[in-house]
Amino acid sequence: MAPREVQGPRAPEVPSASDAERAINQGPADVLLCHDHPSLGYRLKGLPIPEADERTSTQVRRLLAPVVEAVCPKLVVHGHWHHAYETEPNGITIKGLDCDNTNRAVAVLDLDTLDFEDWDLPDPARRRWGRNS
Repeated sequence: MAPREVQGPRAPEVPSASDAERAINQGPADVLLCHDHPSLGYRLKGLPIPEADERTSTQVRRLLAPVVEAVCPKLVVHGHWHHAYETEPNGITIKGLDCDNTNRAVAVLDLDTLDFEDWDLPDPARRRWGRNS
């Protein structure tokens, strides 16, 4: 299935259909790093999302799904929702990063093993931004 363009105004972090095509044409990849997560049957629950943002995000997730299918990554890492989690639909590990200045917002990825280790921010960095977790 060819990627379809996201409808409506497009923010800088929203990929275009040509972005998706370019990623697909690059061939296989072990890791896919993107702003939102692909639509692979997993749905973040319990997050308050404005209707317009949800609509755009749904389109982006659908745009990313054929990219994941084509490049067959073992790991997908994304931010956007500022919600730390990990899931494994269809044998693909999806890792969501937390909001800025929290311990699960930054991680170190070993490219040989694809092991993903959360990086603990020093306390002064969290205090400066009003974060304590």
